[in-house]
Amino acid sequence: MFLKGCDSKKFLPPKNKKTKKKISIKLSQPM
Repeated sequence: MFLKGCDSKKFLPPKNKKTKKKISIKLSQPM
């Protein structure tokens, strides 16, 4: 989970907070 969080930060800039949240939800759905 921590690694995925770090990856999301690396993939998306800190400005895209909404996008990051959407991706986090998408990653949580399959898990």
